Amino acid sequence: MKTMSPFALTLLVFTALFPAFAHGQSDTIYLNGKIYTVNEAQPWAEAVAIKDGKFVAVGSNADVKKHNTDTTKVIDLGGKFVMPGMIDVHTHVLATSVDKANLFIEDPNSKEAMLEQIKTFAEANPELPYIRGLQWNLGVFENNSPRKEWLDAIVPDRPVYIYSQTGHEAWVNSKALELAKLEGRKQDNLYIWDVDEKTGEPSGTIKEYTMSLLEQALEPTVPGKLAPELAKLVETFSAAGFTSFKEAGAEVWTVTAANILDRKGELNARVFPAWFHLGHIGAMTREESKAVAADWKKYKTPMVYPRYIKMYADGSPSSHSSLLFEDYADRQGFKGSISFPYDLYVEDFCYFNKLGLGMLVHAFGDGSGGKMIEAFEEMRRLNGDNGIPLHYSHSVMTSKKQLERLSKISDISVDFLTLQYQHPAVTANFQPAIGEERYQQWLNAKHAAEIGIPYGFGGDWPSAILPVPNGFYEMQAFVTRKNPYDPGLPSLNVEQALTLEQAVYGYTLGGAHNLGFDWPEKLGSIKEGKLADLIVLDRDIFEIPIDELHLTQVEHTVVNGRIVFDRDEKEAQLEIVDVEITNKELDNAVDAADLNLLVEDELDRVSRGCLGESVSHDIHPGAPTTPEAITLAFGTLSEKGYRYARPAREIYWENTDSNYWIQWTIKDDVDILFAYDPDGQKVVEVLRVREKPATNN
Repeated sequence: MKTMSPFALTLLVFTALFPAFAHGQSDTIYLNGKIYTVNEAQPWAEAVAIKDGKFVAVGSNADVKKHNTDTTKVIDLGGKFVMPGMIDVHTHVLATSVDKANLFIEDPNSKEAMLEQIKTFAEANPELPYIRGLQWNLGVFENNSPRKEWLDAIVPDRPVYIYSQTGHEAWVNSKALELAKLEGRKQDNLYIWDVDEKTGEPSGTIKEYTMSLLEQALEPTVPGKLAPELAKLVETFSAAGFTSFKEAGAEVWTVTAANILDRKGELNARVFPAWFHLGHIGAMTREESKAVAADWKKYKTPMVYPRYIKMYADGSPSSHSSLLFEDYADRQGFKGSISFPYDLYVEDFCYFNKLGLGMLVHAFGDGSGGKMIEAFEEMRRLNGDNGIPLHYSHSVMTSKKQLERLSKISDISVDFLTLQYQHPAVTANFQPAIGEERYQQWLNAKHAAEIGIPYGFGGDWPSAILPVPNGFYEMQAFVTRKNPYDPGLPSLNVEQALTLEQAVYGYTLGGAHNLGFDWPEKLGSIKEGKLADLIVLDRDIFEIPIDELHLTQVEHTVVNGRIVFDRDEKEAQLEIVDVEITNKELDNAVDAADLNLLVEDELDRVSRGCLGESVSHDIHPGAPTTPEAITLAFGTLSEKGYRYARPAREIYWENTDSNYWIQWTIKDDVDILFAYDPDGQKVVEVLRVREKPATNN
């Protein structure tokens, strides 16, 4: 049984269908599409021609056919929706390759499962000097404070260092704490760690810049080891329709891994690394990062453009390491502070600006953001308007007035890092610190659009909630101001809802403006002369209900005129060889629910490899809108070794004339579907799906 996309592109190679007109030949022509260009002068087209990696014609079929010759490849889109390739302006793909090359936690919602995986990994890799991994989810441990003793019991002989999903906390053992050398150091707004109530000693959770002490003590991963993992991650982004991304915090070894792939012709997305400078998880000292940045051209290759610096104004309100204008809701009389003295920011902003490097500044708290706006203004006063871009990042608590002030600074852009924060595990960490009133003033994206300040979107992947990148999830969230996977959750600052056109801008032309320099003239829209990046979708996103937008699938991703992802080709590499209906009483119900849809939906969700290999990193049994009895019932599956592959959801099975709650799980590299039996008030297994590589016929 094969689950193929119901839609396929018709590829026709014409040998002499049209005469060679004087317009010049093209490498590839796309015809009969519904092409949303994000070009105000020409919003829609039905065809494009590509030559040497650039668009040479955008318009009607008749216009574009003039560029056809006997060597041109002609692709009939068959009415499919096309848009520019997406640009993620704040992600952590390079950094994640480090953890993929080491330890990537499969079930971050279970303490027992994590400890078992860490133990197994340590035993299988006795030569490693330390165990580094990603990620454990907020809400798993009491007060988000895992203990060193749990790690000591399984790995007592070398450091263990496991990031949380936000990247602002880490779970460590005693050996790692020894390397961090916390003895005699006092906690402040930068160096934060949890302590044992009885002994006063570090208990095993370190936060913010305490993590940099450990990073600087550990040997980096060899770039050659990172490159294969990075290639897989870039493929995941290609499958999601991303053609460019800005790496929000890079080290020499991670950028070098990207260079290795690029020189081999295996890097299928543009990478814009921003070097860590005084980062809370950065391994470079202040002087080291200045030296690397000054030599940035050494690391520039055709698809890697490392002309940016990342600095932190603060940490996060959840750890009380951000500066707020008003007191913290849960710590009266305390407003926090920025990470470093104000004068240091002005000095380093000016230094990097004179070198010609763009700035990316993490500013979470509204007070922290205010200080960074002042520093930007002072830098422009000292250095002048020199065209070097400034990127104000997160914009979570940034007020409307602050956005208006930012808009007056030359070459400025902002990013909005998604409504993934409207998720129970994350909300529980932010809302108590700032209170509901300030929480409901988050992410003023609509105001940014109205005043004309360029804005881009970023998934902050993988430190946010999504297990795999999904720009359409993000767009839907900014249009509805709700969590697409759980719309029963409350809305977040709904008056700031964007139109779909404004949301698409954030991931296309807005992203290009965020990159700055001359990239808006090269990327972000489908226009003659620009680089030929586009994606072909399985649906017209302007015609479907908005609450279905997150289900959109990318069929083709094109970078520089070259197809780097083809869903049909990818799915043809897999063959589902066994779909076993394990509950015969539900046989007819499964048919009515559309077995192909169930299985293909699960396959499309991961867009790579065997279903059993694709483990989400944030899924809880059920969701806040799931009835408590069903959540508890599905929750028992983890005790039996099942891993949750996606949130539980309710579907209608016609033959039984009932609604059923279903839960996809993974065990022993097999995908297993469970349903809740309302009559027996218990969970029953429905079917199992196994895959193997397709055989050549």
